[in-house]
Order: sequence, then structure tokens, then C-alpha cells
Amino acid sequence: MLLICAILTIFFALILKYLTRSFFHPSVIVGLAWGITLLLYLVVEHPLWRLSPEFLNVFTFWVIPFMVVSYTVSYHPNHIAYSTNNLSYNSKLFNILFPYVVILSILLIVLLIHYSGGVGENLRTFMLEKNKYPLIIRILIAINTFTIIYSLYALLHYDKVGKKRVILLITLLILISFLKSAKGAIFRIFIGIVFILYRRQSINKSKLILSTIILVILLILVTVFRNDSTAQQDDAFIKYLYIYILSPITALDLLINQEVNPIIGTNGSASFPFLFTVLNIFGLDYTFTENPGWVTVPVFTNVYTAIWGFYSDFNWVGVFIFSIIMGWVWGIVYRLQQAGNQIALLFYSATCFSLIFQAFGDFFIESFSMDIQMLIYCIILSNGVKISPTNKNSNFPQLKIFK
Repeated sequence: MLLICAILTIFFALILKYLTRSFFHPSVIVGLAWGITLLLYLVVEHPLWRLSPEFLNVFTFWVIPFMVVSYTVSYHPNHIAYSTNNLSYNSKLFNILFPYVVILSILLIVLLIHYSGGVGENLRTFMLEKNKYPLIIRILIAINTFTIIYSLYALLHYDKVGKKRVILLITLLILISFLKSAKGAIFRIFIGIVFILYRRQSINKSKLILSTIILVILLILVTVFRNDSTAQQDDAFIKYLYIYILSPITALDLLINQEVNPIIGTNGSASFPFLFTVLNIFGLDYTFTENPGWVTVPVFTNVYTAIWGFYSDFNWVGVFIFSIIMGWVWGIVYRLQQAGNQIALLFYSATCFSLIFQAFGDFFIESFSMDIQMLIYCIILSNGVKISPTNKNSNFPQLKIFK
């Protein structure tokens, strides 16, 4: 039954691809990501445990409503996207920010190496101890979130920005992600670049193949650089694929069947960690539900797909309801960017990678504060900001949005 479900999900996603004319539509991404992952799990030889029938229910309650709702919300009789050639470009703001972005990125690279005592094991150990970061490192890492949006904005307007500056920005981003051993950041950058090129109609098969090869090489290097347990074996990369593609499904199945249990906190905190963090800042004392941590499936994993929080808080009903909500959100964002809204286009390019990796982990809800920051940066770069002189009714300078 699981095999039939996987095949039907892929088939449904391909139908939606035909209707939307895009592999980047959220319904297509989620359908193919979950369907292909489940199909691989069932047909490829691996050491992971067999999935239970109960997994099918949760799978269906998440994937199908998401696909239907995101397609319905974003539906338009004419699925042709508006050209990116007419998007506004604020050369004054971009040129003012460019030297600061480059200098601060280089400074982050230098300080990461300096404070860790070098690359390799020293840097890896340093990056794992986030609570011990010097203040300057914390600030520069926070600024790096802006650099991601800034670089995608530059790529979107590379004919005006200049290819050399775009290449410099992206190279710095990748180098920082490599030093941080941040595989998620590398995926975010890669998928964002591909989507921007796709929207600019500048992507072709040779560019896509070359980019994919570079991505695979980077991921292998990061795996070795991090000294992951799998990298100690001759079949390191195969085990790496087990962990980062297939094993989270097994872990979720264990959670569904209560063979492992989350660390219970306030109800809803697994689904909305950002909200409860904000509430605690204002003096409340909510506890957080945490996933069960490292488990053997039989390889070690500590990720439980993107839906573990909804299931832990509200069972399958929560999975179904939040599938509808998330499908609606992503459908709206996609339709806006399709209609030529630059804010939505930049935001979607920076976050749509999370849809591809839903069967692995949550890169959207759990990093919601970062998502909000990115949305603000998208607004600033798309509309511009300026400080005007104080007026007679205020003692403070006035911050205004302008194009």
C-alpha cells in the first residue's frame, strides 16, 4: 500500500506540474519530494527498518491537503509568470550597501578562523558551541542573513549589478556556509540561485548539471570537514544519504508508534517554538516540547521530518489542519511572486528549499525568526529606505520607505 501511495503521489505531482507549468510550484515540490523519498525508501536496498501502516495515514494527511490547497490558492487561468525585467532595481541603495556587505562578510570569515584557532577540527568544535560565540561573531552571523537576501537580489538584477559583483557575493556566502559546516545554508543558496535563474529564464541544462555537481562536491567536502561519523567509513557518502534523505522517515514512524517519545513541554510549543520564545521574553514561563533526540534506525539520526511537531502537539488532526494552513501560505506567496511581486519572489527564492526537505526536517517553522528577518530585508531591498531630517513634531529622524 505504501508503494502505491508513493507512486500515486508522484503521479499527482506530475499532473500538477503540467497544470502549473513549473517544477517550482509548492504543490509540485512537496509532492515530488515526499513521493520520491518514500519510493526510494521502499525500493532501494538500505539497512533502515520497515515502515508501519500507521505512517501512511500521517503521510496522506500531510501531503495531499498541502498539494490541493497550495494549487487551489495559487490557481490562475494563465500560469505564465510575469517577466523579471520590469522589477524595480534601486541602484543607489545597492551601491551604498555593497562595500559594507563585502567587508563584513570577509571579516566574518577571518574571525571564524581566528577565534577557532584554524580550520578543520578546531573550527568544527568552535561552531558547535554557539552559546560561547563572541558578540562580534553573533552580530556578523546575524548580518549574514541579510547578505543572503542581498546576494539573491543582486542575482535577480545581475545585468545591472554586474556579474563580477554577483559572483563575489555568492562566493563569500558559500565560503561562510562551508566554514560554518552549514549544509542547510548551502542548500538554501543553491536552490535560491536556481530559482532566480529560472525566473529570469537564464537557466539551461548545462548550468543546472554544473551547479548540481558543484553542490554535491560541496556537500561531500562539508561532510568530511565536519568529521561526521559516516565520513569515517569507506561507504561514507552512501551512509550520508541514508541519514539525510531516508532516516528521518523511520524516526517519524517510531514517533507515530510511540516507540520513542518527545520531551513534553507546553502544548503547541513544538509547532510554534518562535511564538513561545517571544512570549517567554515578556516574562512568561512556557516550556518547550523537544524531539526525542538521537535514535537508532539502525543508523543514528536526530531529525524527524518537518511534521513531527504538529503530530506531537495535536496528533494526526494537527497534521491535517496545518497542512491546509501551510499549503495556503505557500500558495499565496507563490502566486504573488508569479504576478511579479519582487518581495514575494525574493522571499520564495530564499525559503522554498524548505519545501524540498520537508521529508528530512523543518527549515521553515523552526527558523521562523530568520524567515521574518528575511521578509523584512526583502521589503527593504525592494522598496528602499532613507533617513529624512527630523520634523517639527518629532525629536527623532524619520525612517521612510521609498523606491
